[in-house]
Amino acid sequence: MVIRERIISFGEDGSLFGIASFSADKERREPILIPNAGIVHRIGPHRLHVRLARALAELGYPVLRFDLHGLGDSGPPSPDMGFEEQAISDISAAIDAMRNDRVTIIGLCSGADNAMRAALGDRRIRRLVLLDPHAYGSARASASRLIEKAADPDRWWRAASRLMGGGGVDAVMRPGHEDGELEEAERLPIAKEEFAAQLDAVSKRGGRVLIRYTDFVRETLTSAVHFHAAFPEGRFGKFLTIDVDRETDHTYTALSAQQRLIVRLSDWLESTDSARDKSA
Repeated sequence: MVIRERIISFGEDGSLFGIASFSADKERREPILIPNAGIVHRIGPHRLHVRLARALAELGYPVLRFDLHGLGDSGPPSPDMGFEEQAISDISAAIDAMRNDRVTIIGLCSGADNAMRAALGDRRIRRLVLLDPHAYGSARASASRLIEKAADPDRWWRAASRLMGGGGVDAVMRPGHEDGELEEAERLPIAKEEFAAQLDAVSKRGGRVLIRYTDFVRETLTSAVHFHAAFPEGRFGKFLTIDVDRETDHTYTALSAQQRLIVRLSDWLESTDSARDKSA
């Protein structure tokens, strides 16, 4: 399999920068776009975007991983646009550059937020892969998490060690941040009802969404059942798929975690391709 990569400058003034990966051997499928995750440039955390792009290109998907204005090698943002408006404009320009009226966007962290906002106003975005988007708790998830904590002997040992070390109860009860979590905690949350309305809007025009959470959201939910428990009206149908990979951290540090994601994405893309072909 021969994978070729090309530098692309695009946008009205050519100030956006990205790398396109594509197969030289296979018939090309619908393009996939991967915008920045947080402020990490287009390679993604731990080169995740590079590995995703090349693996998906092997399946015949042209993939563009690119920098939004103000990040990586792209030019500065417009002084006339806010961050969200600029990101939507940049994603639209990336779709234009791929010259296709049906695309998939894969977004991690704030990249997931940007992908969703762009999809609300651009019908060319037919599929969304949202990695660690906003998560919402439920009574069922809280109860499950409390039981899990109570059954964890290491947690009790750590608590006892802290108490004996003079930290007191506050040291046991006060939550801390793990590596890579602090920046994410600064994201502005949106109301559960707004997030649900966004998903509804994508579904009503025939879009498909894969949401994949990592252990980063363990205090909010730890299974797909918990996600659906947060939306008791049961409004989401087959267009929405929820995954939870509790063996993966927020930035997909381990290569094994990246490989699991690649396999899952490959399967989901193939299945949604097949479903669309049957309904055509």
